Amino acid sequence: MLVVVPEIIDGRQWTRERLRHLQAMLDASPSDGERQQIEAEMQALRAQNRQRGFRWWPRLPHRTD
Repeated sequence: MLVVVPEIIDGRQWTRERLRHLQAMLDASPSDGERQQIEAEMQALRAQNRQRGFRWWPRLPHRTD
């Protein structure tokens, strides 16, 4: 049986949109506690995005000549 998926989430696009949203929240001058939480989430998203890129990178065959 074939199941139709209405929308597949693109993780990289979601991350970019979330980072834009978090940056907009920072631009709105949040309190110090909120600022720290926002910056921590942004840092975690960036680190996760870097790991995702390297984790799935294909390995090239090793040249022996």
